[in-house]
Amino acid sequence: MNIKKLTQTALFIAIGIIFSFLVSHAWGIQGTYLLPMHIPVLLCGLLLGWEYGLICGIFTPALSTLFTGMPPAYPMLPIMLCELATYGLISGLLYSKLKKIFPIARLYISLIVAMICGRVIYGLVYSILLFANNGPLKAASVLVAVSTGIIGIIIQLIFIPIIFNLLQDYGKFGVRNNEATCIIKVSPINYISQSGNGVKPLLYFYENTPLLLKNKVVYDRVIGKAAATICVLAGVKKVFGKIMSKSAKEYLEKHNIKYSYDILVDIIENRTGDGMCPLEASVLNINDPQEGLKSLKETIKKLMSKKGENNE
Repeated sequence: MNIKKLTQTALFIAIGIIFSFLVSHAWGIQGTYLLPMHIPVLLCGLLLGWEYGLICGIFTPALSTLFTGMPPAYPMLPIMLCELATYGLISGLLYSKLKKIFPIARLYISLIVAMICGRVIYGLVYSILLFANNGPLKAASVLVAVSTGIIGIIIQLIFIPIIFNLLQDYGKFGVRNNEATCIIKVSPINYISQSGNGVKPLLYFYENTPLLLKNKVVYDRVIGKAAATICVLAGVKKVFGKIMSKSAKEYLEKHNIKYSYDILVDIIENRTGDGMCPLEASVLNINDPQEGLKSLKETIKKLMSKKGENNE
């Protein structure tokens, strides 16, 4: 388990408990209408992965019952615990598997399927409790219990994609692990991604669709001065790097491009870890972006030529 993701999961759990308390107690709205715990659990699964979504789905209703008395320990806690665990599990699992689907479709498919599965589980658990206990549950119907959440479902479909992209926009969750190495935010709910080594994805975007990058937000696992040079030439609005070099940070500052990062390093190392990346070295002492790009391409050409010779 990742400590950072566990901390973020705890934050989602806290948000779910607080939001549910506000809706039920402060605002006097029945939770079954607005489904206040669902949003943070679904977001947790989408942003952090199915393991953390599952944890969030289990602990949010359990701790809410412990601290606020809502939902009631019986019958709603076991029902909601199974439902929310399903949301977190399915949303995270689908989003991690549907990597080749257009980003906005990927998000909505993961979200909608998770919501359907969660409501089905809700109905199944409710039915089991109805069958097992003819007392306090007999007056309610599964159909009514599911249909009361329509308003909450509409709210989720509208706001979860917006919140999802806003969180990524501010770099709070960064480029997701084991996925695309470079992501371009082209609209509030649309991302285009590309995978590859070094600056290859970013250079591909710049050379093939240069207008795509202008005034956009760029996420990349590694932002060195080579990547920063391309971002400056393309007129990028903001850059986020999981790892960023000090030279890239200074270069972006000089050209008034906003940036954020998880880790700041002195240099971007080569693949063997025994020196500076050759692409970084090729632009390290060049301030003019056009000259930097020229030097970058020449270095790439030499490296490709050398690689070809070694394969002969």
